[in-house]
Amino acid sequence: MNRIDIKVLSSYTESHQTEIRYHMGGVTMDTPDGQLTYINNGSDVLGVAHLDTVQAPAPTRRTRGKLHSPTLDNRLGAFLVCHYIPTHIGNIDILLTDNEERGRSTGQYFHPSKTYNWIFSFDRGGADNVLYQYDSIAMRAELENFGLDVGIGSYSDIVDMSHLGANGVNFGCGMQNYHFQDSYTRTSVLLSQLAKFRRFFVAHKNTAMEYVKRERPESIYGSMHYDYTDCDECNQEFTDDKNLGYIWDYGLCKSCAYNVHSEAYLEGYPSSMNCDHCGADYVDMENIHSLWDTDYCMECYDKNK
Repeated sequence: MNRIDIKVLSSYTESHQTEIRYHMGGVTMDTPDGQLTYINNGSDVLGVAHLDTVQAPAPTRRTRGKLHSPTLDNRLGAFLVCHYIPTHIGNIDILLTDNEERGRSTGQYFHPSKTYNWIFSFDRGGADNVLYQYDSIAMRAELENFGLDVGIGSYSDIVDMSHLGANGVNFGCGMQNYHFQDSYTRTSVLLSQLAKFRRFFVAHKNTAMEYVKRERPESIYGSMHYDYTDCDECNQEFTDDKNLGYIWDYGLCKSCAYNVHSEAYLEGYPSSMNCDHCGADYVDMENIHSLWDTDYCMECYDKNK
């Protein structure tokens, strides 16, 4: 992949968002939660980035294997959708939002006159990619065909944009310590993700990936009590909550949930079959405890909690 132009990236991380909106042109509108700017380039794919930041604007500097700036979240994403992807990968429409960091993205007020094939952002640490409410067996399979691993996330702009009727993906871009002064991204991870995105984009830029909301009975968040009767994948009947995994809008048995790499919302179910600390095999489900994205046996959990 093409190298990251640090001068151009720095122009995004050190500028006030009004400067970026002015530079990009397009149509800017006020909303109850801030501004949004839309650049219609005639594409059927929409790239989204938020311009609000936790830290004050600051330049980007490069060290060996890393790019550093306290505003990489999400000025790196803005650089990618506004400059890098249109220059090196392909034509996209662009939406620049505000107030994502407060959980009130102005993307919720975006109502274009056309339907997009799919939408995306680069607003994710690490090298996995998240689907939020757009999660499905089919979408996971499409991403994994291109080496794009699927994880679990909580919120970004695209969570508030399902009214567009198109599936969305938030791609990881190697960020670490985002929201802090020592925020950085690993260049190797970022370029690897962009190479995978390029292959996915070339293959699917003309593919309509419609989002269809799955109607579900009301559930109790975080309690493992969901009113599902059978697995959405293999149709195995649930006899009790102990065999129920939950991935966003999908009720899966634990076997199917494991196969699609579920790690969260599945209390006590491992992402591997060994303790991540001591390497011991899990004997049964009672000997597992999860600490964030790490699965420990109970002995190691007691030592590290």
